[in-house]
Amino acid sequence: MKFKFEHRFDVPVEELEQAMFAEDLPAFLQEHMPSLKGIEVLERQDSENAIQRKVRYEPVPLIKKVGPKKVPPEAMIWVEQSKYDRSRHEMTFENMPTHPKVKNLMTNKGTVRLMASGSGSMRVLEGELKVSVPLLGRVAEKIIFKTAGKVVEEEAAALKKFIAEKK
Repeated sequence: MKFKFEHRFDVPVEELEQAMFAEDLPAFLQEHMPSLKGIEVLERQDSENAIQRKVRYEPVPLIKKVGPKKVPPEAMIWVEQSKYDRSRHEMTFENMPTHPKVKNLMTNKGTVRLMASGSGSMRVLEGELKVSVPLLGRVAEKIIFKTAGKVVEEEAAALKKFIAEKK
């Protein structure tokens, strides 16, 4: 399943970029996102041209079942592995589930692009979510997408609040 989310921010691209990679953003997100139980930066490497990182996300268990299958809370924990190209204002990412069974069944990867838009900027998140389970795969993708969409919207609102408080 392919997906796309767009969010407008009332700041220039450079200011949005700075906020997205601020060292105090993870703690802020954890405090201001009810759907997020934990967030931890595992690795971060900054260079003049790029930011590479691994970030562990633990959501509040929002998906209890997919069809008849129960989903244990730890099945929704993932590690974002990403690389942000400063010159292109573009991040490639892959969200790697940490649960051994889910790791082999689900892939989620894509890009996040920042671009100027009027007097502010736009963040466009595009990607693909694939659950490789016979019969229930498509159902799982739809459930995960719906839930993830709410989390992405919550994150965008929290990021806007973070930016406003930094001014």
